[in-house]
Amino acid sequence: MKKVILYITAVCSALCMNSCSDYLDKNPLNSPSDQTFLATETEMQMALASCYSALWTNWETMTFFLALDAASDIGYDRNTNAMQTIAQGAADANSDLARDYWKSFYAGIAKCNYLLENMSRGEENVAPATYAQIKAEAQFLRALYYSYLIELYGDVPLVTEVLTLETGQQPRNPKSEVVDFILKEYTEAAENLPSANNPTSGHATKGAALALKARTALYNERWQDAISASQAVMAMEGTEYIIEDDYSKLFKYEGQTSKEVIFSVQYLLGTQVHALYRLFGSRNALAHTNKKPAYQLADAWECTDGKQIDKSPLFDPKHPYKNRDPRLEFTLAVSGSEFLGFQFETHGDSCSVGII
Repeated sequence: MKKVILYITAVCSALCMNSCSDYLDKNPLNSPSDQTFLATETEMQMALASCYSALWTNWETMTFFLALDAASDIGYDRNTNAMQTIAQGAADANSDLARDYWKSFYAGIAKCNYLLENMSRGEENVAPATYAQIKAEAQFLRALYYSYLIELYGDVPLVTEVLTLETGQQPRNPKSEVVDFILKEYTEAAENLPSANNPTSGHATKGAALALKARTALYNERWQDAISASQAVMAMEGTEYIIEDDYSKLFKYEGQTSKEVIFSVQYLLGTQVHALYRLFGSRNALAHTNKKPAYQLADAWECTDGKQIDKSPLFDPKHPYKNRDPRLEFTLAVSGSEFLGFQFETHGDSCSVGII
């Protein structure tokens, strides 16, 4: 009898232990589990949307590549801030702006790495073409973030997998090695990205991958790669891409759907808004005008004969904005131009601005 009782007790204990284990070992019911996440197409699309979020790395609501114009030879930030310090060549390792850009782009890369490393969990649940496109978009974004990093910082750690506490410290890789990786990623991504250009979708396309591959190659003197990628995009002109007849359209709401746009970081009401007019606009028109173009930017536009102002016989220093590429006055409010009801005058002897 004692043996029977002991046997029953042992069996009951084992059952209780298994029952408790099964009861306690549950996946979250109100959020994804890191053990099963990416098992469905919906979860993959959610993760992919998060991979795009680093494109919103901004400075005062400006995407970073626009903001950095103020630290170049074509613009200036009138505010006393980290961007102005960089423009003055006075920044050091304590620059919060340099730190934030680094952190943000690596955060985007980490999200891409997580998706690429774990999306195989749900491969059998997703249509092959959809699966390949999600993977290609993650590769495209990872390459884009690395292209920003190498041009900002030079040699950077090339991280292509999810890091752990043990692997968290990574050395820098030579810039040339990272360039090789970027060009390879863009090439592979282009094979599975859609050819159709939908400017309002915000998603990567084949043309965007090829165009950005060409840009990285050009910046790093990979001439043949730049030529071949550019030619591939140019071959899509007339079908997926066009050059707008009306240049000013590109600066208006109607231009958001223009097929001159290859890839864009979009501001979306209710999701991401901006204050660009406040930053760039005239004080008379109730803006702050604290982001200012330099004269070198105005000088960059050619004359109507296609020659630079120091080469063209059409350039007249006394009337510097005559016989110039008309896109100049669509981009900048030059001396004498009218914008938002005000006439702009930059001459040193001018003491008033007329209201039109």
